[in-house]
Amino acid sequence: MAGGKEKLDFLTKLRIRELILMGLITITAVLVNLPHEYVEETLGVSHNTLVAVLGIAVIIGLFLYLKFGLFVAVVLLIAGANMPEQIAEGLNISRVPIILALLALIGVGLINYVVKLLPTGLEPRPREKSTEGIRALFYAIEKNNLVYARKVLAMNFEANLHHDNGYTPLGQSGDDRAPGA
Repeated sequence: MAGGKEKLDFLTKLRIRELILMGLITITAVLVNLPHEYVEETLGVSHNTLVAVLGIAVIIGLFLYLKFGLFVAVVLLIAGANMPEQIAEGLNISRVPIILALLALIGVGLINYVVKLLPTGLEPRPREKSTEGIRALFYAIEKNNLVYARKVLAMNFEANLHHDNGYTPLGQSGDDRAPGA
């Protein structure tokens, strides 16, 4: 690799961003639920600031990773779970079912995340890096045999490897100066 550093692919970058956002939400949620005096005296951070940071992080996360209907459901569940006791009693709303629904939503999300990590057997097979496959592909190109070249490519050989002459099969087929072309 150039400079000895390996570039991250798009999905890895998304996963890293997702993990950072979820970590921020988790840490902030834990700090918000600690006693107000402890947070303000020990950490020197206002409780209102933590609630604001948590709200912003949750909204960003919801917009990035959820569809609109699920976004509304999660916002309502979070609002209901964090509703002050006096307002909840005035509206005749019990917080326990709301908190249980929110926990169930989180549990299902975690189960889906873990299931996505498990191999299914449907992943594309990696291409074989075979010098014999490259030689066969070069032979097909030299003989201008399209049927043979397609058969070699269908055998899942990596076509971007370099031959002994320094060319790749694509470079060989397109370059008039290449040996055998």
